Amino acid sequence: MCKPFDICYSESDCHGGHCLGSFVGTCNCNACIDLWLCKDDSACGGLKGACNSVTKTCDCNAGFKAAGFRFFFDALRALCNRKACTKDDQDQRCFVYGHLCDSSHKFNTTTNDSVAEDSSPLRHRRSDDEGSGDNPQCKPLGTCYSNDDCFGGQCIGAFVGKCNCNGCLDLLRCENDTMCGGLKGACNLNTTTCDCTAGYSNAGFSSLADALLHFCNVKNCTKQAEDKDCFGLQCTSGLCLCLKD
Repeated sequence: MCKPFDICYSESDCHGGHCLGSFVGTCNCNACIDLWLCKDDSACGGLKGACNSVTKTCDCNAGFKAAGFRFFFDALRALCNRKACTKDDQDQRCFVYGHLCDSSHKFNTTTNDSVAEDSSPLRHRRSDDEGSGDNPQCKPLGTCYSNDDCFGGQCIGAFVGKCNCNGCLDLLRCENDTMCGGLKGACNLNTTTCDCTAGYSNAGFSSLADALLHFCNVKNCTKQAEDKDCFGLQCTSGLCLCLKD
């Protein structure tokens, strides 16, 4: 039986329901932040070999190299938000000591056919729409950026309504910024490759670590203003879970 809002890593965990979220069941590299102070790898998101014992700071590139990736770019292409994992095998598949497989929450889609449709209506109106006659409805599994988009339902997903930096991949060949996820100033026209750190610097961040700490999956955004809010990158969307009264 599906337990609503219980932790899940795939549809099979939901017993007939849906496991909603961004990059669910894939390795999450966001937990490792370069230059973060550390005593061991657990402070670097658990990435094996990431904590530099000399500087006592996280070196995520070193962790990815220890896992067999030649460059950070290789890890982004083959591991981060791409490699499938489960809670049981995440240590082996995500090269970590500890939690690094993205999870989300269960959404029970089962219905009782004996109950008339209008006996359990969806909550579909915002408080400011009451009596307005507009009656906007919650659309199950509709794209959303906040709970307001779901008209009484909930917007489910990881980092919903936050700026998504995963669109910019260092060293990816580019002709313009759109090929670097849209991050303004990220495409180096001399090398014709993406330089995400340059893009973050152009946005006013002092370093990649500064952007990771204060911008990526942190800064609030909306679909309408994502170009301004996220400096060209996309705003992370979720899916509407329509609640019954």
